[in-house]
Amino acid sequence: MLCILAASVVQGCSSYKPPAGKERVTYERVYDWSKSLNLRQLEREYGLPKGLLSAVMHQESAGKRFAVSRTGAKGLFQFMPATAREFSLDDPSHPEASAQAAAKYLGLLYEKYDQNLALTLAAYNWGMGNVSRYLNDGRARNNFDDMPAETKNYIARVRSLQKYYSNV
Repeated sequence: MLCILAASVVQGCSSYKPPAGKERVTYERVYDWSKSLNLRQLEREYGLPKGLLSAVMHQESAGKRFAVSRTGAKGLFQFMPATAREFSLDDPSHPEASAQAAAKYLGLLYEKYDQNLALTLAAYNWGMGNVSRYLNDGRARNNFDDMPAETKNYIARVRSLQKYYSNV
């Protein structure tokens, strides 16, 4: 099906209908980035679940290329400076490079945590070191109850968004 993208509004594409409400513009923006950056191809290349990159982008930056968090994370996928350097990402606001680095990083985490999406997302949000300590001290038996609320909410939100983006 041919879809025409114009001014962030999808026209002539009956299969794509963003949810109504205040986040509609965010869904449209992320959808546009997903198509222009070919995020599905990156997901296949790095063995990631369908829709994951769009979901992470949605949650991290609302699809805003120049987003900067209060902690200094930047770009569509909100890379912290040290993580950006680790993945040779010179400019986190560069969409293609940022998407490539995010796919590589999430792919590494997904493999490291045996395709456990919850742990992958926890590590992306909370950090690999924190997740490793969490697993090593036995707290993981409590079904993530001892994780910070922000991380638990992040996992739930990204999983919900991933379900949506896997179907558009």
